Amino acid sequence: MELMVSVAIISIIITMVSSILSQSQSLVSGAQATVRANAVAMAMAGVIRDDIRKASNLGFLAVIRPNGALSPRLLLTIPGTSRSIVGSGKGNGSVVCYSMVANMADSGNTVNRVILRNCWFLGKVPTTDPGYATVSNLSIAGPDMRWIDMFTLQTASDAQTVSLINNNTTNGLGLGSGVGGAEPRVAVPVADITDIGQLWQVFAANTSQLSIQWTHGGNPGSAVPLTWYGYDQAGAYTADPQAPTPAGIASGAVFTHNNLQNWPKALKFRFNLADPAMPLKLRQDKGGVSYEVICAVSK
Repeated sequence: MELMVSVAIISIIITMVSSILSQSQSLVSGAQATVRANAVAMAMAGVIRDDIRKASNLGFLAVIRPNGALSPRLLLTIPGTSRSIVGSGKGNGSVVCYSMVANMADSGNTVNRVILRNCWFLGKVPTTDPGYATVSNLSIAGPDMRWIDMFTLQTASDAQTVSLINNNTTNGLGLGSGVGGAEPRVAVPVADITDIGQLWQVFAANTSQLSIQWTHGGNPGSAVPLTWYGYDQAGAYTADPQAPTPAGIASGAVFTHNNLQNWPKALKFRFNLADPAMPLKLRQDKGGVSYEVICAVSK
């Protein structure tokens, strides 16, 4: 009888210790996942801030959402020598685009979407270049090249800028409404050689939400909160009276060099990161950990 009681007590102790160890492992694993997500978010914030710091009002800045897109898109023009990410080509400027798309490797999972950072170098040689006639178009072509030069963006009218955003050919960016707004197909992890060829545009995986907003600022010292326009975390759009949606754009605003007075003073990014090792309740109920990045826009 005493032996049976001893065995029962030992069994209870083993069960309790096992439960404690299991919970401890879960807590440690969740904490490590959060630390990894924080590290990724810090790296992302650094890249975002650097892009916005280098962005120029000599071109354009746009926050748009094509019909059917999962998230808004931020487009920035950056002047100066630019180089291909996947080849040897170079140009006289670049256009950076942030967006979020479905992960084709796990398309049914709403917390495993992918944030993209497309950086296209503008590889067209201006016709004023003495060597223009001898330059082969194919010699600098690549998936991250657009056959535009920075001078074209600096001299374009507002309507021409919208056309360049929408044009789904090598002479445009293909990022606006209609056919040009088609979502890129990426898969993380990759399944074949085609997927590998798309990795150059992947910025972060395991995400569920991306919002992009802007503000024109306020009076220093004022207690009135900033007014933010654009797309909030719920996907709702707040229109900017200083920048109405132009014809040809499904939703959003386009700021160009033709009117520097209506350019935003700051941009705000919000995104979620859901490391696979995070507790299921945090990943599924809240979409992971939420982060916010606010950057001043240079003029």
